Amino acid sequence: MIDVTVVGGFLGAGKTTWLSRILEGGASVHAAGSVAVVVNDYASVGIDNWLLDSASGEAGGMSARLVAGGCVCCDRKEELVSCLISLVGSAHRTGQPDGAGLSHIYIETSGVADPRSIVEVITEHPVLQANLVLKELVVVVDGANGRSQLRHQELARAQVSCADRVVFSKLDLAAEDTFSSLAALVTRLNPTAGLSGAVDGRESPLTPGQVALALEALPVEGERQWERENFNPEAWTVQLSAQVCWAEYALWLDAVTRTHPEHVLRSKGIIHTPNGPIVLQSVGRVIAQPRPVPPSERPADSDPTSMVFITQGLDQDLLARSLHTFVPSAFQDRAPQAGAN
Repeated sequence: MIDVTVVGGFLGAGKTTWLSRILEGGASVHAAGSVAVVVNDYASVGIDNWLLDSASGEAGGMSARLVAGGCVCCDRKEELVSCLISLVGSAHRTGQPDGAGLSHIYIETSGVADPRSIVEVITEHPVLQANLVLKELVVVVDGANGRSQLRHQELARAQVSCADRVVFSKLDLAAEDTFSSLAALVTRLNPTAGLSGAVDGRESPLTPGQVALALEALPVEGERQWERENFNPEAWTVQLSAQVCWAEYALWLDAVTRTHPEHVLRSKGIIHTPNGPIVLQSVGRVIAQPRPVPPSERPADSDPTSMVFITQGLDQDLLARSLHTFVPSAFQDRAPQAGAN
């Protein structure tokens, strides 16, 4: 049987960073065999699978497989089934009696997916049921922004409620009182889930002090009513010129995320700068520290940049016109592309 870990969490929670650290553990994490990674991206162009490729290689596994253009919990469910059956078939063809074959599959869901549906796929499909065993459902929660997400987004609460384990990411960015309130909300939603924290994806147990603060906040938080809001995200992928001016784009992204933090939920992509390509991501109004792309993984200097935006209640044509107006270098060698994919 092949172990499966499903990794869920809301947009920008830090799923890819956490999974990268797990994969980088390689043999120290997985006793035997190789690892496969299936990445689901709501947009039609994937970024996270590229980010996980090098980490999965260090784990002795294969390149990350991408299921893009929708959620594997609904409109891409059949594609997920086909991908998993393909992995099972490959494991049977190349499996070794000493256990050196495929031993573990990680499924990273999109930030707008309900992981319960993925669990149902694994446990109810006859072929998958006979070959896969669900080891754990891990949900990553943004330690700095998760409290607001849990209050306003019913999907975020659904993700937490079904977790075997909740990992609070970005704890270095979370104030003590913010984290205690967040942990209390999570405990109210899922009293049986295991809890841990992570900084830059590196996981560690919560300290006794953090647990104590969460327990103290629990009675107060438990009395409040959840807020409900319709959640209808859209994906917009735009191809930027490889000659895009980094300063122009950075100023534009900062202005857009500050002006529309509730509507530009997430952005991510790789962009060229004078010092080489970087991975650039944002969650709400927070723009993450850009991460340089290692030389061995860099795209060609002539390659265009794919930026993916997840929006809600925002005219994407307006967003495209704004980008074209304030970042003309983004379309130096191409016509502007507008509209959702």
